[in-house]
Amino acid sequence: MASTKITRTSSASSEKKLTISYWIKRSTTGEESVIGNTNDGSNWSMFYFNGNNNLQFASYINSSYVVRVTTNRKFNDVGAWYHLQATLDVSLATPEAKIYVNGEEQTDLAYNVQPSQNANTGWFYDWNFEIGVQFGSSYYLNGCLADLYYIQGYVYPASTFGETDSTSGIWKPKTDPTINYGGNGGNSCHLKFENSGNMDLDSGSNNISFTTSGTLTQNVDTPSNNFATL
Repeated sequence: MASTKITRTSSASSEKKLTISYWIKRSTTGEESVIGNTNDGSNWSMFYFNGNNNLQFASYINSSYVVRVTTNRKFNDVGAWYHLQATLDVSLATPEAKIYVNGEEQTDLAYNVQPSQNANTGWFYDWNFEIGVQFGSSYYLNGCLADLYYIQGYVYPASTFGETDSTSGIWKPKTDPTINYGGNGGNSCHLKFENSGNMDLDSGSNNISFTTSGTLTQNVDTPSNNFATL
């Protein structure tokens, strides 16, 4: 996806819950954007790899972090598929923002800034929804993406999207999870990247139209069919 991005303008939403889930195989290390809803350098929300190759789920509003969950774990392996998931629920008396990797909640954290109840996190604003890029022109993603879910209004457990293989013990994708796309604002979507002629096709019930800049290339290397790389 280098120098390629998928974008749209989000609709404002009154929801308080969010689930983001995707499979990714990195091609390079360093700061790379995966998915975000951004306005400018002082107002953004992203789930991405920072410059130290840590995974970060953060919302930066009015030049201050209202959410910042950052793993101590570094993601330097460019030969592995990871299932990465973030959840957010600001409706709770004690709000929660969490990161999961291959089905396991990450508790060894470099930063753990949790939101306040009903906090404005930026994920529900009518900002620039971006996949594979940061602020429209920087930190492009180099790698492969599969089965990207962006769900407003619901918090799903990691077991919705994956399960441990009984033979190999490896976390593997579930191919047809039951998902509710009906969150307020109509922003929830599912990009499978399976249609080579329409790579930004939304397979969720909202049928969202995206704009792709650059060329997306379909790859036979998938989470269910991982190729060794040199």
